[in-house]
Amino acid sequence: MQIKKYLLFLMVLGLFLSEITLQLNPILGFLLYAILICGVITSLSHSDTLTSNTKIIISFMILPMIRIVELFLTFDIFWRTFITYFALAFLTVFYTIKFESDVGFSRRKTSWLPITILLGIALGIIGSLILNPEKNRELFYLLPLIAFSEEILFRGLIQKEIKKIYNSLDGILVSSLLCFIFTLSYGLPLALFFLATSLISAFFYNKTSNIWLSISINLFANIFLFAM
Repeated sequence: MQIKKYLLFLMVLGLFLSEITLQLNPILGFLLYAILICGVITSLSHSDTLTSNTKIIISFMILPMIRIVELFLTFDIFWRTFITYFALAFLTVFYTIKFESDVGFSRRKTSWLPITILLGIALGIIGSLILNPEKNRELFYLLPLIAFSEEILFRGLIQKEIKKIYNSLDGILVSSLLCFIFTLSYGLPLALFFLATSLISAFFYNKTSNIWLSISINLFANIFLFAM
């Protein structure tokens, strides 16, 4: 049975409200995320097969699981970021294998790679000039992990599965909105920048089905935004 479109966007809204609550009140936000995860696990216990709907719901739940992990991390920014994105990479790779998803590790349209690299650099420079974020060159070594894990989740798992049962536009919008929600902890200006970057990355992924191209946009945008 297909998830109705309004329920899909209600799930996005639920994650958004939980994330906002988490930023304002960590305890209440933790409870909302925990209730959300428990509710989803309970509903999925009645499902015997891995349908596209099930894959979308499980992929959505990766975000609150990562947020709950973050709440218990008291390390400095480098190690906190490393542990967070290592966990994200582990979950995305695990479910990519479990779902037997072809996320786009291919050579399709690799001629577009110079375009996506230059586009990522341009986005990073523009974002750096407009937002003037704090530079942290330690994070430079984590940016490949960040770009890889985010694009596999938002593009390879979420966007692709939503496109299968709805359409390309819904896949682009929902995956980018989830990226916006996930990056709200960096502050609204940076989250809006990541929303714009995600929309562009999602557009290229939709056109090419090559995950390397979207990873290159994400990676070079972050390099020139945070590290250069």
